[in-house]
Amino acid sequence: MHGYVERGTGEGAEVVAGGEPPDGPGAFYPPTVLAGVDNAMSVAQEEIFGPVVTVIPFEGEADAVRSRTMSPTA
Repeated sequence: MHGYVERGTGEGAEVVAGGEPPDGPGAFYPPTVLAGVDNAMSVAQEEIFGPVVTVIPFEGEADAVRSRTMSPTA
């Protein structure tokens, strides 16, 4: 999980919530929000099975539709 967050920030995303695993035992990862993501980033291309959400900005409905249809999971 944390590897995806690190990869996303390495590609230019910004962690705006969460993003750091807590100290201690267990496999808990805090809910995390990555902003400033674009469709070319791996965190947008790959499905992350965990509490990580990506925010992809768009300008208007047409841009949102175009952005979604560029995704390989569309």
